[in-house]
Amino acid sequence: KYTVGLGHRRLIVPSGTAIIATIVESVVGMDLDGVSMCELSWDLQGASPVLQTTDVGTTPESADHEEKKSVEILLKALRQGRLNLNVSQVGGVHITSAQTTRSLKTGLFDWKFFNAIVSPDAEALNKVAELLDHRPTVGKILEVVRVLNEEMYKIADYAVKSMWRAKDILNAEGVSDPKHVIPGEKMSRLVSLLLSNDLSQFDSSLKIVQRVTSGEGLDVQAIKDLLRHNLDSYEEHAPEIDRVVRWAALMLNPIEPPANYVETNVKPLSEVEAYSRLFRNILPARSIYAGVGRDKQVPLSVKFSSGVSRVAPYLSLKQIKFLLEERKETDWQVKDLRRIKYISSIKKKVHDISESYGGLSFLPQSFLVSVFLGEATRTSLKARTGNGRRGSMLSPAGRVASKNDFHAAFPEASFASHSADDDHEEEYELGDSLLGPSDVAILLQAGLTSPLKGSTVVQLNQRMLLDLIASQPRSFAVAVLAEIGTPGGHGSARVLAGALMALLETNQESFADKHKLDMCVLLESWLGLAIPRRDHYMAGGRWARQSYYDAIFRVANNILEDARSYMALKGHVQRTREHVETDPVPESALLASGSPSQPLGDAAAKANELITE
Repeated sequence: KYTVGLGHRRLIVPSGTAIIATIVESVVGMDLDGVSMCELSWDLQGASPVLQTTDVGTTPESADHEEKKSVEILLKALRQGRLNLNVSQVGGVHITSAQTTRSLKTGLFDWKFFNAIVSPDAEALNKVAELLDHRPTVGKILEVVRVLNEEMYKIADYAVKSMWRAKDILNAEGVSDPKHVIPGEKMSRLVSLLLSNDLSQFDSSLKIVQRVTSGEGLDVQAIKDLLRHNLDSYEEHAPEIDRVVRWAALMLNPIEPPANYVETNVKPLSEVEAYSRLFRNILPARSIYAGVGRDKQVPLSVKFSSGVSRVAPYLSLKQIKFLLEERKETDWQVKDLRRIKYISSIKKKVHDISESYGGLSFLPQSFLVSVFLGEATRTSLKARTGNGRRGSMLSPAGRVASKNDFHAAFPEASFASHSADDDHEEEYELGDSLLGPSDVAILLQAGLTSPLKGSTVVQLNQRMLLDLIASQPRSFAVAVLAEIGTPGGHGSARVLAGALMALLETNQESFADKHKLDMCVLLESWLGLAIPRRDHYMAGGRWARQSYYDAIFRVANNILEDARSYMALKGHVQRTREHVETDPVPESALLASGSPSQPLGDAAAKANELITE
């Protein structure tokens, strides 16, 4: 048998246990096309792993038998089985079939059960509901919780029993959908049954419900009195209940309606003179489309080909595809074509990842990302520093570990501000990375949400991206953070603040102390802003009475404000406007001529007849 110990806890795996992982087929390369098919089988010989705990300060090995608490953690149906699963090209895990016993191939613990663990989608929620209704499964979970923590067990046991009781009441009342609790009388009946098992609280509940539905808000005092009268544990948890009730009141209380939205003729940022003057040497989207559509029998000029290649990382994937499809390969300069095609392949991979990352269902993703990320960042750094620079030909891990001093490694990198308010600024400086700001932002977020943040691979991926950002102009770093803070194209300081907090706590355990980064100093060098340190806002810190989140939120707002020039650049290279708001609304030529066609005239006459009748 095999044991794993952690303090006063120990897990005992039974002897004879066999766990076999087989790679049936796998495709790993720069293209990342295809899937990897794997098979995982296990057989515990009918036994279950045993969890043992003792009092804190002792170990299960040294404790007497009477001092130990133990429980088998697996039901019989889960002690032998096989999983057949696929790993997609972006590292997503999907289980296609599973066998949990030699004789039982379907049932509660089928492949949907394991999918619900790794991929909590809409179908998985139905499976979870089915599992919560299975008393033996929930009972086994409660047994394990009780061995781990008695207080947690009491809370979980109360929650589970309350859930089962509520489900029985809803079934008895014929409620299977939210619409079934309407109207207010039905809702009040359910509230009374849930609180007191009878209809004694119907009148009190109805007054509260009618007050909310009439738009007068939630009566906080009335609902607290109702709960105090029916919950035995009210006094014990009064502060928590008070917070929940006030939170509900905040949601249900009436609010002032927003003012009417007045449309005005607002220019896009890219057309505002304060920003457009920064892009005078950068090809706009209109010129790009006109250039590839003109004189297709003649190759593109060297200047135009080079200009498109220069802005390619800042273009969208659809734009890159259009450019490659619109003109023959022989129309481009060889060097520019190679760069654009490479950028296209990177953007395609990043686009696939952007729709699928984070959580257990994408556990292997970081390993697949490292396949092309190392090559892309190495090529970008070589292009900027030159082949003769120190460390440019090292392996990704060696190169990453050696870049602890960014300013010494890249002295030519510009960290000047690119705000439209700076009078001395005359031109927006584009980065020369093969990865654009949006690509780097997506890959950074994939690493920040990875379940394997302590993995060396994830840490190396994050460090490679940080090295790449630091090698570019300051505007590139601001653009990356702006992309994180603009989900769906709309600026959100809240989203960016959450990402900044995760970025500042980047795991660096795989690096030696001399190669670890001070993330606050790094971000300050990029942004020119003071970055709050979490330690200063904890007990004993200089700002302990203030909110760390509020401080980060202010930084996020400043970053989004500083990123207006980048947003203007995106509009400059990605969008064209054929019309403006002041143009007259186009009319149908038929209606403008004043002579409708015969079918239209017949239809109008028929309509008039029907109205007359």
